[in-house]
Amino acid sequence: MCTFTRVSHSAIRGALLAAIIFVGTLLCRTLTAESPRDRLLAAATSSSLDAPGLKPWHLKLNVTLYDDDGKNPISGTIERWNADNGNRTVFAFGDATRTVLNDGDNHYASHTGPEVPALADGVLEEILSPGPSDHDVQTSTPDLQTESFGKVKLDCIMLSQPIHHNAPFSIGLFPTYCMDPGGQLLRASFNFGSYTVLRNDITEFQARFIPHTLYFIEGQRTHVADVKVETLELFTPKPDEFTPGPEMKPSTLHSWVQVPGGVLAGHILKKVQPIYPASARQAHISGTVVLHAIIGRDGHIRYLRPVSAPDTDLALASIAAVRQWTYSPYLLNGEPTEVDTTITVNFNLN
Repeated sequence: MCTFTRVSHSAIRGALLAAIIFVGTLLCRTLTAESPRDRLLAAATSSSLDAPGLKPWHLKLNVTLYDDDGKNPISGTIERWNADNGNRTVFAFGDATRTVLNDGDNHYASHTGPEVPALADGVLEEILSPGPSDHDVQTSTPDLQTESFGKVKLDCIMLSQPIHHNAPFSIGLFPTYCMDPGGQLLRASFNFGSYTVLRNDITEFQARFIPHTLYFIEGQRTHVADVKVETLELFTPKPDEFTPGPEMKPSTLHSWVQVPGGVLAGHILKKVQPIYPASARQAHISGTVVLHAIIGRDGHIRYLRPVSAPDTDLALASIAAVRQWTYSPYLLNGEPTEVDTTITVNFNLN
């Protein structure tokens, strides 16, 4: 038996995360894997709905999104029908509606009104596949640390990468996933270059552990999304369940495109300059920080991770600034498209 606690807001080491408050006692698996790598892979598997072999399921989310200042809420729903031979997802926020269909081989889409906020895609991803990929785990050095969240302690595993540093990495510099002590149940995930996601009221569905509520935090404290699972149930697909209708057009909406950083520089609408860390100045450290970036369909930064940096503090300063940048949407065949790119930030003592 595991005792679960609910996460509430509270900064972690002056950075992102958050804290966990109790909601109830649920059935869970508390197997301790042989290594942080195996444990994290097991947590990713047990938290994922986007996996073959599950019986067809229907999901409905009630979602409230906020702007970059945590204000001006927009309410909507995300609904998905999923089976081994395809899936259909409907995003509805105000006057904006987007339907995406996969018939097993191709993607199709239709939409009315303005573009659905790109964060809605991130919300759905956190339900479908909240853990890291096998590739991310296998190509990193999982670093296990015990962190305190208020009165609660969690085991947090950071996927460290080999960059130069003069001190221990700050937890959250690389993607970090937190579980109950000794367990494999994913409770929170955070990354200085992405969102903090807090997972509460966890229940079991088809041997997967799915949160009933999620909270998204950007930066140190900005609350950007509330998510509640209204429906998660089995359903029986009709023979034409995933057949595209005449309004559906072939789509790249579930694709991304790699674009060189130099090309994207001309699309920047808002650019915040990093603050040169006093520690790096005093140590006479300068150089270039290279960040791997995912830019959403709406031009907002969705994900950042350092690829190389002369110093940890310079990497943190770069991420803190770049995550505030915005771009004009990148169009592929006339459609706003998610972009995979690199961003470089130069620090010069002179």
